[in-house]
Amino acid sequence: MSTETPAESPSPLLSVVVPVHDVGTWLPECLDTIAAQRVDLEVIVVDDHSQDDSLDVALRHAAADPRFRVLEAVERGGAAARDLGVSHARGRYLVFADGDDLVPRGAYAALVGALESSGDDLAVGDFLKFDARSTWRPSAGFAAFGADRNGATLGDVPSLLRFRAIWHKMFRLDQWRALDMRFPAVPRSNDIVPMTTMLTRASSISVVTDVVYAYRDRPGHGSMTRQAGQLTGTLSYFAQEARCAALVTADGRDAVVDEYFSMVLVNDGWVHLKKLMTQGPLDIDVESGRSLGDSVGAIVDAAPRALVERLGRTQRLLYRIVSAGRADLLWSVPDVPGSTDAVPDEAAEAAASLDRALDLVALLDAPADDATRAAVIDRRVVPHLVRLAGTPSPEAREAAVAASGRLPTERVSPQSAAVLRLARDGRWDDLAELATTLRERRVDVVEFEGADPVVRASGAGALSLVLRHDGGEIAAWVDLEAGRPVTAPLPRRVRRTPGRWSAQIRVPLGDAGVDVPALVSQGAVQRPDGALVPVVVSQADGADSELAFITRSRLARRVAGALVRRGRAQAARLRR
Repeated sequence: MSTETPAESPSPLLSVVVPVHDVGTWLPECLDTIAAQRVDLEVIVVDDHSQDDSLDVALRHAAADPRFRVLEAVERGGAAARDLGVSHARGRYLVFADGDDLVPRGAYAALVGALESSGDDLAVGDFLKFDARSTWRPSAGFAAFGADRNGATLGDVPSLLRFRAIWHKMFRLDQWRALDMRFPAVPRSNDIVPMTTMLTRASSISVVTDVVYAYRDRPGHGSMTRQAGQLTGTLSYFAQEARCAALVTADGRDAVVDEYFSMVLVNDGWVHLKKLMTQGPLDIDVESGRSLGDSVGAIVDAAPRALVERLGRTQRLLYRIVSAGRADLLWSVPDVPGSTDAVPDEAAEAAASLDRALDLVALLDAPADDATRAAVIDRRVVPHLVRLAGTPSPEAREAAVAASGRLPTERVSPQSAAVLRLARDGRWDDLAELATTLRERRVDVVEFEGADPVVRASGAGALSLVLRHDGGEIAAWVDLEAGRPVTAPLPRRVRRTPGRWSAQIRVPLGDAGVDVPALVSQGAVQRPDGALVPVVVSQADGADSELAFITRSRLARRVAGALVRRGRAQAARLRR
């Protein structure tokens, strides 16, 4: 079905292409805002197999306003819908809108006016995003829309690359067709390659500081925002971004190259990777891991070396893991989004998780990886090894012995080396005792007496607690009897050494002593986070979280104390 404008009607100045898919709730408002634009225009609404009343809404607008036409897409997807709309466009200029968004009054007049007066290849306007609770301006803080411009190039305003959505730009239709622009039929980010192409190929650009579009941020079923955190969406995004990286590299302008790779590696790409990781450990097959690795590796390899070196250590590490085709190892890195120190209960799952941790250890072969490598062994390899060794299954114990043989004891911490030796020697009773401690012993902070935590242990028997600093320093803390609360002042060394101190249970096993994380069975009591509080509990998330304390900088406390004392002195003078 389609509603067509007679061929003899004069060509409009502007063609507006609106692909729609199940946006019937918002479409009337969107089309009304387009109809209110004071520009000679045609509106081509392309319905992409909607299951709601989107098509009926569009047809009603077409029946009431001869400027509107409605097409029904044959191929599925927003890319095909946009391409179909362009193929029917007749205007001098071309613009796109999504069916759930809004076009502010005067927006199209501002963009058309900029192109008419300048003769530039395309015009770009500022935009807003909004949801049910707030409205914000994503371009704030960037130079892209700091001033109206005509005759600019991307080299003049490279931060335009940070805003590659289709809907706040206007194009010359003849140039769009001359470049044979098409939208790739991909699940995510189908506009970033066309927009990077148009921006890098444009000989001149108009910049309009007026807000010309309002994007409805609508996370939910079927929305593009929701797909961003899914594996399919992440694969699609990085594949498209690799094509953009090639375009920008071919462009060659230093300012453009620096802006683009900074935007991807520091911002957009990093956000996509974190969203993927937040999903928790995913089953990433070999082909998907290799595909993602090829895309991310191409981007990182093309980026300026100085920029890559300026990335944070964790960013560089995670990009390297993905580039190696082993995105399945991301969640074996401690303290990253979606990772956990918990060991699977099922022996087969624990063995598979252990294999991934060992693969990650083998990948961490650079000197800069030593700290992460040690953390993976201490917090991933050893607990999994203990769980398997403490299982009566011969297969599980064989897996534990094989795993212990993959790690030389001289390259690990003394505690981990002790566990490896126990496994190699077949000391299953000792390892079973260690596994029981990991599984059953809990340490709870039940309250504070002044500045001192009151600690209670669950499980059977006595246990000894130490505190381990992230830098490796160890301080003896307290001995506990099960069920009996004890006031346990934190050692002076802990109070005076800024950083994170993790509580560890010290388990004596013959001639070997092993420290394992002290987990909690309830949310820890959180101390008030005041400026003068030197140490606070960092754990407050419930069962199976680690108990740790954060020691603040003594300099910060002294400064805060000085400010408080100064305020009190001033108040005293005023009272006098």
